[in-house]
Amino acid sequence: MRAGIKSFFFPAAVIWSVGAILGIGTILGTGCLGLKPAPKFRSPPSSAQKPAVARTPDSSSPLVAIDFSEFRQKLDRRIRYYLGTPYQLGGESRAGMDCSGLVKTVFREAVGIDLPRTSKQQYRLGTVISKGELKFGDLLFFEMDGSGLDHVGIYYGKGLFVHASTAEGVILAYFKDDYFQKRFVGIRRIARLR
Repeated sequence: MRAGIKSFFFPAAVIWSVGAILGIGTILGTGCLGLKPAPKFRSPPSSAQKPAVARTPDSSSPLVAIDFSEFRQKLDRRIRYYLGTPYQLGGESRAGMDCSGLVKTVFREAVGIDLPRTSKQQYRLGTVISKGELKFGDLLFFEMDGSGLDHVGIYYGKGLFVHASTAEGVILAYFKDDYFQKRFVGIRRIARLR
């Protein structure tokens, strides 16, 4: 366990409500929520979708316009597929992935958006969003070790975000946790939602 992170227990109401949101039965709390994916979400990605190249924020046109309910459904399916994947620096598959690899892979496979490979490059894209405007699918950026922006996750809703933890792999965690709030850098929205 990292220094500064305390182990804690979640009240039964929180565990049941998070479980109900995700459609799963068991949640393990060890600083972050560690979840194992349900087998029904392990279908291979659709190869029929052609990736679109994301544009930089100085471009006057939107990155990609997509219906929010379709966006949410597709992204959620990919996120659930990768929950429980072990951490691997530079990885972009079920065998292992890092934080920016998770974001790049999920967006490419779910909605055909081809993002850059690193969190610093991803931070330069999209629309700047405030915490009050946060929606499912927005990218959350962090400075984890004090040497500049080096971590990214995807906001999942209800205060949760998915990211690739070096200790636990791809997991859901509470965005409002002090550990993440102290390291928070900013939010970007990649898709223009209708």
